[in-house]
Amino acid sequence: SIMNPSVFLNVIDSAKHVLGESDYKKIYSKVKSEVGNEENSSIDIYNKSRLFVCERGVDNGYGIISVEKLKDVILYILQINGEVFCTKMNKLLFYIDFLSYRQTGMSLTGLSYRALPYGPVPERWDRIYSFFDEIVMEPRTIGTREGMVIMHVKNIDNTCLSDDQKGIISSVCERFNN
Repeated sequence: SIMNPSVFLNVIDSAKHVLGESDYKKIYSKVKSEVGNEENSSIDIYNKSRLFVCERGVDNGYGIISVEKLKDVILYILQINGEVFCTKMNKLLFYIDFLSYRQTGMSLTGLSYRALPYGPVPERWDRIYSFFDEIVMEPRTIGTREGMVIMHVKNIDNTCLSDDQKGIISSVCERFNN
């Protein structure tokens, strides 16, 4: 999306031949100074601190800390499964990260997990699922049990995911599709 600063800068780069050298430099430097380095912008740092407990390392399977990739993973799971209860989403994310670690040497989401009685849970899971505008949670009752269902409400754009990463997600979702 053009709203992503790096995509916008790439568009400006692509139009360099149309703009002319002096206009290109002026526009590029102005945009670059406004958006800054998206990886280190104060908004990005704040968002990462709200969602991720630790920096890249052993506690998160050496996964790259990326808000966009985390969103794309969750949305891709929802694209495959439709609605998903929070408990199942927690487990799917866990198995996706561990299969990714097994195959590539690093987790896919960069999340760290806690062991709870009903299975692994990403730390700050409640913030994660309520953080993104594309994801909504609704209460559901099945029999005498009540839980929260996660679903997507906007079109899905999985530009942060490679085909191999999509394959990992698909295989875990297929394995636990019940």
